[in-house]
Amino acid sequence: WALYRSGKREGPIVKFRGDMRAEGNSVVTAERASQLFNVLACFSSWTPIVPHKPKDLAEFLAPYCRLIRGEVEEALENARSPLQSLKKEIKNLLFPEATDRQFADAYAQTVIFALLLAKMEGANILDLNDAYRVLESHHLLLSRSLQFLTDPQAREEISSSLGLTQRIIQEILPETLKSDEGEADP
Repeated sequence: WALYRSGKREGPIVKFRGDMRAEGNSVVTAERASQLFNVLACFSSWTPIVPHKPKDLAEFLAPYCRLIRGEVEEALENARSPLQSLKKEIKNLLFPEATDRQFADAYAQTVIFALLLAKMEGANILDLNDAYRVLESHHLLLSRSLQFLTDPQAREEISSSLGLTQRIIQEILPETLKSDEGEADP
């Protein structure tokens, strides 16, 4: 076991001597268990380092948008995925020609934009209900769109990428979302 951040190892490599399947708990010493605990604790206490300029932020968030898009595309491969029904409704109402790829891309971009705007207006992004509520006062359509796209059943399909993206956006300082002139720059 080892912890890597940005491709560089942080701290020691923790190895157990022997085969746990054959030897059981005897391969885990108190010292190794403590070392493993420290590696896992350091991993779980991760705080993202986010850019402090809007242009840098856009580049920084692009891979997370692609991650959400990829999970949506993967979910759409399953005919019984809750995202299939969302896609059908959106295609019927707004984008009849949209491919799965186009739907997934629009989905990801809309979710990230809505979360950024909610963060800019003071929402706790880790709590989607708070994001919906904050957006509702000035951006009703976007609030409803975010609610629709992050329906609990659909959210299960993209929980990894969505949760990571929420964690990242939560760490963005509100002033990062302002232009150089100090105005909001959604």
